[in-house]
Amino acid sequence: PACNKNDIVVKARQNVAHLAQFLRRAGEEGADIASTPEDAGGIDVYLMAGDDGEVFRSLVPDNYELALGEMTGIAEKYNMYIVTAVYEEVDGKIYNCGVLIDRKGNIAGKYHKTHLPDTEKLFVAAGDDYPLCETDFVKVGILICYDMMFPEPFRIMNLQGADIIFNPTYGFVFCGEDCGQIRVQGRVVDNAVILVVSNWASLGGDCPGCSQIIGFDGRVIAGAGHEPNVIVSAVLDMDAEPIQETDGEESG
Repeated sequence: PACNKNDIVVKARQNVAHLAQFLRRAGEEGADIASTPEDAGGIDVYLMAGDDGEVFRSLVPDNYELALGEMTGIAEKYNMYIVTAVYEEVDGKIYNCGVLIDRKGNIAGKYHKTHLPDTEKLFVAAGDDYPLCETDFVKVGILICYDMMFPEPFRIMNLQGADIIFNPTYGFVFCGEDCGQIRVQGRVVDNAVILVVSNWASLGGDCPGCSQIIGFDGRVIAGAGHEPNVIVSAVLDMDAEPIQETDGEESG
């Protein structure tokens, strides 16, 4: 991609604004918790722009503030939780960071992606912990993209008491779409924990979408398929099975 920083910043703002309009719609429909895909600002595509990663590194601080500044305001306005994933710089290291924003617009928890594909390893550090985030109704775990290739992270969060695991992602089809679908449903079947997959659709033609909510038994409750600009929603009874569902609805 072109490395004109001004153009990149404009594109990142457009990406955040695009996600924000759907989060507002979710809030207007009364959602308790909503999730975005991985890399809310869309700067991951510049990870390899330049041999030393300088372009990507320079984008991280402002993009972090832009994305979270927008989403914390939405969470507070609509009294809902938001799960998102953005790149974050901590003590000179950049992490792919999952974030839970609470109903008051505060950061309620963070998770640093532990499993990194080769391109990300060049300039991004791996996390080393699997914290859960507390809400007023469930315990939330966050696993990002490539983490789902491995059964252990999901199992660890299950053993810690996670009720719902969110998977903001930029991928899903590492070994093909069918394999990706089997993988996410298999993680749920093995652990009986609800999974929410949030993915970009047709971002540069590289992402298949497949955002979905998977119930305790591994059944897909609601899914977007390959459609872009779709909000996938369901009403869940955390003591039993989901009691209401929508499939590919553009509201929720």
